[in-house]
This record gives sequence, C-alpha cells and structure tokens, in this order.
Amino acid sequence: MTETPPPSLIHRLAAMVGCLYLYIVGVTTSLKFYGAPEGSPQVIYVLWHCQQPFLIYSHRGRGITALASKSRDGQYAAQMLERLGYVLVRGSTSSGGMRSLIQLIKCA
Repeated sequence: MTETPPPSLIHRLAAMVGCLYLYIVGVTTSLKFYGAPEGSPQVIYVLWHCQQPFLIYSHRGRGITALASKSRDGQYAAQMLERLGYVLVRGSTSSGGMRSLIQLIKCA
C-alpha cells in the first residue's frame, strides 16, 4: 500500500489558481439542472474530464465525497476539491481501487 504524497508548495499554489479559475468560470456561466430535485439523497455523478469545472463549481461547499487519484497529479485535484468543501477519497485502479470504491459507497 502506497501512501498519498503530502501536498507540495506547487500543488497548493496550483490549487489556489485552479479555484480562482473555477470561480471565474462559475460566475460567468449559466447552469441549469435537470433530473433529480435539489437535496436528493445518494446521487452518483459520472462525467467526462472536460465537464469537471462546471460540476465541481456548482456543487461546492455541500460536503460531497469525491474521488481523486493517489498520484502526484491527483494531488492538484485533491487540493482544489478540499478547498471547495469536498470530502476526499483517494485511490486509483492501480493503487487502492477497491478500498476507494468501498469508501465511496459508504459515503453515498
């Protein structure tokens, strides 16, 4: 089992810039939601990477659980998600995938 690397200064700075970008995108974009009503319990979002900024911004501060890779690259996403009020589960298919899936299911 490999431990998640601690966030470096560059990861923390990149997270701040990333959050600023998300706020700019969020306040300049009109979002409409269809489907499950607000506050619906136990929702799982599945999306393509290009859709992440909108979903991350629009659901910030709700204590939603998100999955981020345990890799160094995943540290960028993890830092941004934490800053925006998400609960993190770290893992990937090559490192702790099943454990991460179980954690996500427990949080749903």
